Amino acid sequence: MNPLSHLEKILGYNFRTRAFLLTALRHRSYIHESTPTALSQQEEDNQLLEFLGDSVLSICISTLLYETFPGSKEGELSRMRAGLVNDARLGGIGREIGIPACLILGRGEETSGGREKNSILADAFEAVLAAIYIDGGLVPCFEVVKLLFGDLLDRSSSQDLLMDYKTR
Repeated sequence: MNPLSHLEKILGYNFRTRAFLLTALRHRSYIHESTPTALSQQEEDNQLLEFLGDSVLSICISTLLYETFPGSKEGELSRMRAGLVNDARLGGIGREIGIPACLILGRGEETSGGREKNSILADAFEAVLAAIYIDGGLVPCFEVVKLLFGDLLDRSSSQDLLMDYKTR
């Protein structure tokens, strides 16, 4: 199975327009190192999708926290959300679902270990969520986030999620 199909299988979402997924996985280093003639007119990097995906992830995580910890204070929920969507956690999830094998990187980023950098993996994960949102709407995004974060939320108490990472 190719890496993109494997990623779709893990996410439980098949793209109707796979170009969205490809854009979500295309790092800016690839665009910057490619000559204009080598790129198709429609190829762009994942930065705009990452921007949108950050908000999509935020609404999905906020909803899950609201449902999982009813009666919690707004400040507590905000701190829990911040602990769930940091680069280290999102990078780890990116690794678990196979994003490193799917990334489209420039040579420089490839040779400097870009496939394992939390920041690149976190950005790509957020971009993939945005691609799902554009391709299929908010409901499939919510289902993917619930799939990937649900066990963590179910196993954790609100106090566990409020502790900073050093305390954990």
